[in-house]
Amino acid sequence: MDVIPFRRWRFFSFLDEHDQSVIRQWLDAEGIPPNDRNTLQLWITLIERGGPEVVPGCIIKIGNFSALHLKRKGQQPINLIFCSEVFGEREMTLLTCAHGKRRLNPPDALDVARKRLDILNRAGSSKRRYERID
Repeated sequence: MDVIPFRRWRFFSFLDEHDQSVIRQWLDAEGIPPNDRNTLQLWITLIERGGPEVVPGCIIKIGNFSALHLKRKGQQPINLIFCSEVFGEREMTLLTCAHGKRRLNPPDALDVARKRLDILNRAGSSKRRYERID
């Protein structure tokens, strides 16, 4: 008998003014290769099924936000910056991305996240979509 894998958490992507995922746009613009995208999506899937504690050390706190932090050998880390539980329990919304270690580069990544969170709070859940990033 097959078991249906219920998701404990859900990751949503913030949508721009054209209803396009800002996360996918950033990954495309930065030329992030498919294997790194697959790794990020795998971590997202693991978190959705088991909660943030499933990937210890991969989620870092950055001010009032958190980031899924992918370290890549010989390259700058990728940080998917998100907020949690804006519209309900156990849900996260990816707001922006950045390269860098604990201090993010570009330095305005947190400003972008704040602005998008403000838009999200004003516009409601219509400014985000549940979809894969790979």
